[in-house]
Amino acid sequence: MGEHCILCAKEAAARGYSNRVIEGALLHDASECYMSDVPRPLKQFMTVYKEQENHLLDVLYTKFLGSPLDEQEEKLIKEIDDAVLWYDMKYLLGEDSEGDKPETCMVPDYTVRAFKDVEQEYLEIFEKYKVL
Repeated sequence: MGEHCILCAKEAAARGYSNRVIEGALLHDASECYMSDVPRPLKQFMTVYKEQENHLLDVLYTKFLGSPLDEQEEKLIKEIDDAVLWYDMKYLLGEDSEGDKPETCMVPDYTVRAFKDVEQEYLEIFEKYKVL
């Protein structure tokens, strides 16, 4: 999750998005720390889970961004998440992803790193683009 969120934040920065969108991209999967990660194909059938997850994300965004994401910010982050997920599926899991290869402003790096290094980079990005 940490690497994926780092890649999403880097892509948001490479696209020239605001610090708020960059930090939102970094935090977009933060609910998984508390609720668990449920794959998208299953999550679509879990209405209550999705409602709770969205509520928790709103709480986290309010804590770190001052307010929940607006519709446009959510759209931008979703586009980035989908693009990075395409690369995750292909290069981490070796699975064919649906659709054409998405255009990104940076090339995802899937070099295996120690957890402490991933954590350090996550915190550095968080501090660099900190909104509050």
